[in-house]
Amino acid sequence: PIQPYHGGHFNGNDCMKLLRGLDRLQVLSEKANVGQAHPFINTLSLFRDVVSSCFGINLDPDFEAKILRFKNSYVSLPASITPKVHAVFYHVPQFIKMKKTGLGLFSEQATEALHSNFKNYWNRYKRDPSNPEYPNQLLKCVIDYNSKKV
Repeated sequence: PIQPYHGGHFNGNDCMKLLRGLDRLQVLSEKANVGQAHPFINTLSLFRDVVSSCFGINLDPDFEAKILRFKNSYVSLPASITPKVHAVFYHVPQFIKMKKTGLGLFSEQATEALHSNFKNYWNRYKRDPSNPEYPNQLLKCVIDYNSKKV
């Protein structure tokens, strides 16, 4: 089910569950004789190719062709071009060309993993923000963390 904290939208894990289940969705739509679902399933499959080509750390040299195939399929659907879809069509390729790497290093997931890891260190040092030792403890924590991670 769609997680309510995303405002009823498919993001992150929910989107990946959908993309991983496309083969099953294809079979179900064929059994139910829902032919109008096929162009949507095909477009989602092409988006899955985009995700695997450039949303991680590794970058497929063919990522631009995959984005173009997704774009051509998407614009043929009776669906509006949302800001996120526009970003995939135009800004993802621009960003990747500029950075010369996949999006994985810049994703929220990497930041969240780092934050979670840092939190373990912070628990050993933390003070209430109103405590006069707070700034020094934060500095000590950051120095300790960086000295072990860099």
